[in-house]
Amino acid sequence: MESLCITKGVEKQRVHPQSKKPLEIYQYQYKHQAGICYFYQNNEDNLTLQEKLTFKLSGLAIVGNEEGDNEVNFRVGPGQTKMIELKAISGQWKIAVGLGYAIM
Repeated sequence: MESLCITKGVEKQRVHPQSKKPLEIYQYQYKHQAGICYFYQNNEDNLTLQEKLTFKLSGLAIVGNEEGDNEVNFRVGPGQTKMIELKAISGQWKIAVGLGYAIM
């Protein structure tokens, strides 16, 4: 799934909140028949991404979260990756997401 996220997903590059400098930290969003996934890749040498995603979901569930828990908090350190998967639990689904992040 990671390779599909990178090759077929929508890439978003993170920028430093203060300097607005583009960073070598990427989020890939890939929608597929069974749901949607977010793959994070941190290619920085000494910076860590701390991010919080808040989802408004209909027909989707976050893999690994309790039912009704629509937040994901995580860190991606230098050279690390992170996958977040949302699986379809009904035929039709909708998603809205809010995010906040910091660079440490």
